[in-house]
Formats: sequence, structure tokens, C-alpha cells
Amino acid sequence: MAEYMVHTRGEVTKVDEERHTYIITANSQEEAALLAKNAFSEMYGSSPENIAASSSMVNRNLKGWLAVILLSIAIFLSFRNWFVRNSTVAVVFKPNLIGGIYATFIYGAYLVRFKGVHELFHSILDTALLIVNIVTLSGIINMLLITERFSVLGIGFPIDTHYVILFAILISWIGLKSISGVCLIVVILLGMLKLVTINAAMGNMGILYVLSVTLGVLLYASIEPSIIDAMPFFYSSFEKQSRWVKSDISSFQDTSTMVGKQLLKKSKKGKR
Repeated sequence: MAEYMVHTRGEVTKVDEERHTYIITANSQEEAALLAKNAFSEMYGSSPENIAASSSMVNRNLKGWLAVILLSIAIFLSFRNWFVRNSTVAVVFKPNLIGGIYATFIYGAYLVRFKGVHELFHSILDTALLIVNIVTLSGIINMLLITERFSVLGIGFPIDTHYVILFAILISWIGLKSISGVCLIVVILLGMLKLVTINAAMGNMGILYVLSVTLGVLLYASIEPSIIDAMPFFYSSFEKQSRWVKSDISSFQDTSTMVGKQLLKKSKKGKR
């Protein structure tokens, strides 16, 4: 018997159409598709005849453990102390209590919204993936968090992105995903200042870190049905955010044009 990833789609009683991906162990693709249709039918109350299913063979254990190994490499690199040339002060972004708490709440939002808590400890592989995902995310968060003091027009003011990401986590749990997304973007943009220093300290090891995280996440996403099913939601959210940004830019341009015309009229009147 082999494992198959089966994508199902069909009409259901509560909404017009629903999609769901299953990992099915079966003797053939046809059997896997039939089992997935039956599972979809039981979950949503629709007739198997109205359900479309496409399947492909997948070695979930192999891809999953490769993801664990790659993310473990990234975790090992994050626990090291890195030094910029001729500097005695270490550059660190190792996972810690604060980063771990932030990572747990961010990952927890994904689990509650898409995966479901009941799937967390389904197997040793799922447990290992849960651990490395949270620890890796903790390191990435610490990589981006900064506490700096900036000066604009001679006025100094502090910026601590710990408060920004905490606010983003809180409002994401109450459903304000758009505002939460904007806050996370702010954290990432400000975190770029710290990334410059980390890049100088890590050198070529920085490339290894990025590749380990990227390949590990892609391998995990390719075997995780909840992520595959969530992609339409992410695309929809991205499109909404894009329309929102375009609308704001258009409104800003219109306002700027109107203000410019008014200033031009006033300057002409002043010359008279």
C-alpha cells in the first residue's frame, strides 16, 4: 500500500462549494480517490457523485523527515553566536522564551483556523514538525525584533517592535487579520535594519540558513493538507489587501492633485 494526496471538491449543504485535501493510504489512486470522496461526503453531507477528486502519490514520511532535518540545521545555526569582523559583541537571534511565546501564538492561530488541534500529535513525525516549526519561527521572530531610537528633525523617539508584534498577535486572534498583517509587515520592514548586521556576521552561513528554512518550509507545505486547503484563503486575503493599498494610493494621488491645484491658484492670485 502507498500514500496518496487526494484533492476533493464538491457541493455541500452549508456553502456552495468546499475544497479539502486528504492523505490517504490505499492500494491505488482509484481507491484513494474513492476513500477521500466518502470522507468528504461524511464531513459535508454531499453525494459522492457530486464530488471531484484528483490524487497523486506522495511519500509523506520522507518529505516530512527531510523538512525536520533542514529546519533542524536552521535551528542549530540560530543557536550559535555570530560576530561581525573585529567585533567582540555577539549578534544573536537564538530562540528564547519571548520569541517562543510569540511563535506559539502565531502558529497557534494557524492551527486553530486551518489545521485543527486534534492533528497535532497524530504521529511522531507530526510532533517533530510541530517542535521544529515553533523553534524555527521563534528564531526568525527574534531575528526581526528590534529596540532602537530614531531621530527625525532632531526629535528622538524609541521604537520597540516587541509591542507591535504583540499587538498583531492579539488582533489576529480576534479576527482583525488585515490590521494584523499590516503590523507584521511593519515589523519585517523595521527588522531589515537588524538583518544587515546579521548578514555581515553570518557571511556564507547566512545562505545556508535561508536555504534550510526555505526548503524545509516548502517540503512541509507540500505534505500538509491544511496549508494546501488554506492557499485560496491566502490568495483572497492578498487580493483584498492589494485592492485596499491601491485604493489608498489612488485616494492619496487625488488628494495631492487637488491640494496642488489649490496651492497653484493661490500663488497666481498672490502675483496679481
